[in-house]
Parts: sequence; structure tokens; C-alpha cells
Amino acid sequence: MKTGIVAALWLALAAAALAQEPGPRTPDGHPDFQGVWKNPPGGSPLERGRFGDALVVSKSEAKKLGDAAAAARYNTPAFLAQADLPDTMEAAVVRGEYRTRLIIDPPDGKLPYSPEAQKAVDAYFATYSRSRLGLLVDNPEERDLSERCITTEGQPPMPFGNGEFSRQIIQTPDHVVIYTEYATEARIIRMGGDFQAAGARSWYGDSIGHWDGDVLVVETRNFRLDMPFHVFVGQKPVMVGPDSRVIEHFTRTPQDELVYSFTVEDPSIYMRPWLAEYAMTRSPNRIFEVACHEGNSAIRNALLGGRMSEKPASQPVNQKSRKR
Repeated sequence: MKTGIVAALWLALAAAALAQEPGPRTPDGHPDFQGVWKNPPGGSPLERGRFGDALVVSKSEAKKLGDAAAAARYNTPAFLAQADLPDTMEAAVVRGEYRTRLIIDPPDGKLPYSPEAQKAVDAYFATYSRSRLGLLVDNPEERDLSERCITTEGQPPMPFGNGEFSRQIIQTPDHVVIYTEYATEARIIRMGGDFQAAGARSWYGDSIGHWDGDVLVVETRNFRLDMPFHVFVGQKPVMVGPDSRVIEHFTRTPQDELVYSFTVEDPSIYMRPWLAEYAMTRSPNRIFEVACHEGNSAIRNALLGGRMSEKPASQPVNQKSRKR
């Protein structure tokens, strides 16, 4: 009898240990994140919304959240012409919980902008909205960086749910590369070492990673001065400045889930650090190129249309410009 009890206890302990095991490991003993990880069409906003203080809801409530997000986003001229859109969007699911938003701290689910930063965000979002409506046609620099095919989804913090797209992770002892399907961008993270000089800035910032047990921790500094905003689709822009720090945590769970959390710190922008979280799921699919043509055709056409609108109705369009 005692032998059976001991055996049962051992099996229970072994099962519990297995449940905590993060999955396959690399030859150097760290969790293996390599492969393709998918984001669903994101129905959970960055900030709190219709569910107020509630962070976790039932599956049926999450379905309503996704349906409402799809209705709000797709009911625009830019999306009505597309026939391949999914019927709904999906709430973020983290460790089996249906989340109403990505921000988990502060508890009120709001970005803790300082009053000065909030004014800058509002001004930027107004300009961004005018760009999306095609109202900025004086010069290409007015247009958003994604429209100019410069950068879209690769920079930290990484957005959630811009359509259903994937990221591929490539991992070595010295580097981790995150290759984003949307806009085909590759972000290179150095494992260990020192940050570059403050003058060496890039679109993605300077990222250095290290292992904290089975968690990959990445800190990013030295963002470019001319790209202070990261836009989470349909949401208030996330502002990062020259003194900002973004700390990301990547954790693999036994359910083939990659939990991604990030903290943004910058006393010159935010009243306090804030933390957000979502999860990606393992995908058997390959990464395909999502070619960006706005920069080589749509921007030109928008500027050409602006010049045409400035001419009197009786003045003919320049035929040479039309043929280009």
C-alpha cells in the first residue's frame, strides 16, 4: 500500500514538474524559441475599454469584444474593399485567460502620460489620422513611416494584432533575431555586452538580451530622435524618446505559447513605468513576404493627386507625369 502511495506521489510530482517545463531546449540549455509564432487579429486594445477595470473576462464576453473590434475597424473605406478579412477579431489570450486589454499595470489600464506628453500624443495622433485619410499631400515626410516603407512592426515594443501575421525567431548563443512577416523586418538582439554610445541610434534602438532562468530578458535603449511614436493599430500611440528604456520578457509555456510582456520607462514622458502583456502561439506555417508598395507607388500617387487638385479644373493634366 505504501509503495502505491509513494508511486502515485512521485507521478504527481513528475507531472507537476513537467507542466512547468517550458518545452524544448537549445544545445546550450536555454528554452528554444526558434520557429514561427502567430498573432491573432487583435481584438484587445492596448488600454482599458468597454469592460472598465476588468482585466479578465469569460470566453463569451471575449467573443463580443472581438466582434466589436472588427466592426469598428472594418467599417471604413480602407477595409470595405478587402474580401479576405476574417469575420471577427480575437481577444488576447494569456495562459488561458481572455484579456480585455494589454496593459496590466497601472491597474486602471491607462497609459500614464504626463500632461506635456499627452499634448504631444494628441497632436501626433491628429496628424497621423490626417495622413491615414490622405489629407497630407505636400511632401513625403508628412506621411507615416509605414506608408513610406521605412519601418512598421519590428521596433519594440512589438505591436499586437495588426491583422493575422507572424514572427519568426532565430536563436544562437550570441544573438536572437526576430523576423516580422508584416513588412519583412529583422530585429537583431545581442546577447550580453554593452550598449552602444548614445549617438548610435536606430529605428529599433539598441537591444541587449540576457537569460533570467528560463526567461529571455531584452533591454532596448537609444531610439532614434525622429521616430518618437509607435502606433498600436486603432489605439493611442505609444511614445518613446531618446531616454526611454523598453524591457521585454519572453517566456515559453508548455502549451506552445510565447508570453510577451514589456515595460516602458521614461520619467520625461510617463508619470510612472507601465507594463503590458500578450501571447503568441506556435504556428506550423512558413513566413511569407508582405511587400510594401506604398513607398514606391502610393506615396507618389498621393502627392501627384495633391498637385492635380491645386490646378484649375480647366487646366489639363501633365501627360508626362501621367505616364510615369
